[in-house]
Amino acid sequence: MSAIEVFSDSHDLLGESPRWHPSENRLYWVDIEAGSIHSQSAQEASPLTHQVEMKVGCLAFERSGAMLLATSRGIQRWNANRSVLTLLADPEVDKSEARFNDGLVDAAGRFWAGTMTETDASSALYCLDTNLDLRTMTSGITISNGIGWNPENNLMYFTDTMKRTIWRYDFDLATGTLSNQRPFLEFSGEGLPDGLAVDTEGNVWVVLCGGGCIQVHAPTGQQLDLLRFPTRCITACTFGGDDLSDLYVTSSRVLLPSEELARDTLAGNVFRLSTHAHGLQDHFFG
Repeated sequence: MSAIEVFSDSHDLLGESPRWHPSENRLYWVDIEAGSIHSQSAQEASPLTHQVEMKVGCLAFERSGAMLLATSRGIQRWNANRSVLTLLADPEVDKSEARFNDGLVDAAGRFWAGTMTETDASSALYCLDTNLDLRTMTSGITISNGIGWNPENNLMYFTDTMKRTIWRYDFDLATGTLSNQRPFLEFSGEGLPDGLAVDTEGNVWVVLCGGGCIQVHAPTGQQLDLLRFPTRCITACTFGGDDLSDLYVTSSRVLLPSEELARDTLAGNVFRLSTHAHGLQDHFFG
């Protein structure tokens, strides 16, 4: 591992959903609380930022240049010239406190995204099929978070943050169905499981928000490594760079108490480190 460096001095309120665009060689991520979508290449000193009039929990790419945004107002398609938002699905429109949080596209081009509230376990994980049909995949969730698949695409990982659990499911890529839910990791120490990424060896890189670290676990669950970060509320991670060996990590300012934030000049930035691992390429919706 290389030293951890600041990739973007973005000082996000709640940075999340880092995604690497392979043909653009750019990192995209969101600031949920600010309604901002950022992107930045390794050669640029600061991000390009777009504002939308809603909280954006995560994003996904389409080959047309459009994006899917999972938001506080459902799943929206943002056209390629970033001028029009089109609502595709809003399954929890009657829950004023609910919003979408984390999500990811599977190898068949489906978009998986989960919801959250701050108060209970009434949220769910949804799958938007390529024909734009929306399916409810699992319910009774507190805060939906990190999603990922193993390299063989027969296992799926899904994080329920306030239950401190990452679930593992058998996954059928052809039908996009889940079965045999069981705990993969359960956490009891400092920090809550947030975003995750899976590498080409099937190892799962788990961000512990409030714990200021990333744990690396083998498919057996065995902990292989622990990476400490210079700010406590890191939120999500993804692999990027030419060979997908750089790890990009977002962080938050609003999750820190005010007295700690006054001392922490790095909170809300995006971090980068070179690793010996290689990540799995993000897929495009559709």
